[in-house]
Amino acid sequence: MEVNTAALRDSTGIIGLLGISRDISDRKLAEECLERAHEELEVRVKERTAELRQREQELKRKSIALEETNIALNILLKKRERDKKEFEKKVLSNVKELVEPYVKKLKKAPLDTKNETYLTILEDNLKEIISPFSRLLSAKYSSLTPRETQVADLIRHGKNTKEIADLLDSSIWTIQFHRKNLRSKLGLRNRQDNLKYHLLTFSE
Repeated sequence: MEVNTAALRDSTGIIGLLGISRDISDRKLAEECLERAHEELEVRVKERTAELRQREQELKRKSIALEETNIALNILLKKRERDKKEFEKKVLSNVKELVEPYVKKLKKAPLDTKNETYLTILEDNLKEIISPFSRLLSAKYSSLTPRETQVADLIRHGKNTKEIADLLDSSIWTIQFHRKNLRSKLGLRNRQDNLKYHLLTFSE
């Protein structure tokens, strides 16, 4: 209960008291509920703060781990690049030292027209193997069969269907079949694009 009192006075002084009593049970209950809610909120804030700090620490650990992983990957990538360059140097050196001398000797030897053509193609392909364009060429030829790759290479060197059939000991019909497959795999089906020109652009 809440009691408020006031003195009653007259000319002689205080003659009594006036009191008002009110039931404040609902207000006290609301105050208690508010206090409990405030305490619960403080507990939740502390718990949430602790969770955030824990997550922050986890993120820091993950960030450090990612940085270390990135460093390791960069080291591996640099090593791979060095190894690739070293491998290219070895290939270039081997071709120049172990292959080119024999190609030069063959060029001086008496050969028929067919073998001269083989030798010319061999020499051109060796130059491409040791050039930066060979990687791009290989990537473009990755979907082709070995025979289609041979046909594509000969087309790229300007050979017509009859010449290719003669060089590969195949029929003209077979070479035409391979040419059709090449156009399909290279996205030239139902298009007027020149196949030789398209193949030449692979090494540009």
